[in-house]
Amino acid sequence: MPAAHLVLFLSVVAHVLLVFFLGFRMAAARYSAAKKGEVDLERMAIDHTVWPTPVRKISNAYMNQFEMPVLFYAAVLFAFTIGGAGWLMAILGCVYVLIRYVHAFVHIGRNVVILRFQVFILSAIVLLVMWGYLTGHAVGSYLAVA
Repeated sequence: MPAAHLVLFLSVVAHVLLVFFLGFRMAAARYSAAKKGEVDLERMAIDHTVWPTPVRKISNAYMNQFEMPVLFYAAVLFAFTIGGAGWLMAILGCVYVLIRYVHAFVHIGRNVVILRFQVFILSAIVLLVMWGYLTGHAVGSYLAVA
């Protein structure tokens, strides 16, 4: 496996670790809140907004990892499939995941909405560049064969 492929794959692993970190942190926070009686468990079964604010921040950060990052996973899979998994994609993948970590920690920390939005936009731009590169690679490969 070329080094660039390994780095790109490891960027996905790094994001998966972030998802697990947030998931376990959310579970611990929910368990603690439920044990302390800070939430009505009957309402919680149908309404996720009954959790205390600190728990909801973690939950929202966790859920956010299943929105735009899905396009990151797809981009990486397509990169491997169409032969576009070189150093540019590896670097972009690492940058994207680093920005996702920043976004998650802003989200579960002070949760400054403007900062969180700016970090989100930055991650979206990196993801858009990844998809632009993949599109160019796919069209270029097609034209080279045609």
